[in-house]
Amino acid sequence: SCVTVDKPLTIRGAGRDKTMILSSAGGCVLQFEGEATESVTLEGLTLQYSRYGEPSDVVLIRGMKFLVNDSHFLGSRTLGNTREDVRGGLRISGGATGEVRESFFDSNFWGANILVEDESSLVVTDSWFVGAITGTRFGIAAFDVANVDVVNSYFANLSVGVFAMDQSVVIVESSTAILNIFGVAFVDESSGKVTKNYFVDNKIAAVSGIDSSVVTISGNIFGQNQYGVDIHHFAEVELWEDNIF
Repeated sequence: SCVTVDKPLTIRGAGRDKTMILSSAGGCVLQFEGEATESVTLEGLTLQYSRYGEPSDVVLIRGMKFLVNDSHFLGSRTLGNTREDVRGGLRISGGATGEVRESFFDSNFWGANILVEDESSLVVTDSWFVGAITGTRFGIAAFDVANVDVVNSYFANLSVGVFAMDQSVVIVESSTAILNIFGVAFVDESSGKVTKNYFVDNKIAAVSGIDSSVVTISGNIFGQNQYGVDIHHFAEVELWEDNIF
């Protein structure tokens, strides 16, 4: 089973290309559970789950403050097709709050590179999100009234680069989404802002709003997407004139 830590902890490696934590135990590599006054830091690490055939996160943080810096997450597995089946390379739950900086996420099979849920909050800067060869649904998924801010990050070869649902609030700024099916998508009364990003070669839409979502879109550059902005089912979009199509 997972190694579970229920107190504040810092794990600092020599760099994500030098220090690896690898596990094939059931469920995840590491699980952190604690109070909002407690914190966990992961820095300079590669964390990999290596067991096939069962659903798994790589790292699960529940309830605590956290900082992830210069780290690499890979190997999570999602086996089903429902919301409840989704697993993540990094899973943030239980009202946890924190930051991911200068980190890399790939080879998280079929689920999410980062899953933010259950009223948790995340700020992501200067990070990369790439789909697995067999497919990754979400670069970042925000479920269950989550809050996510993304700045200066890169999303490629994913079903959706950044995905918001369940009244979550997401801001994506100064980032790049390339060769995804959707760059950024808002559904199910989610809301947010998409500003100063570069969207190119996304197979269906760069930005999509569905199911009463509310989105402000400004200052973006759209190039060679099937649709720059795609709106359905009572979504509300404020589209500023400074976008370039």
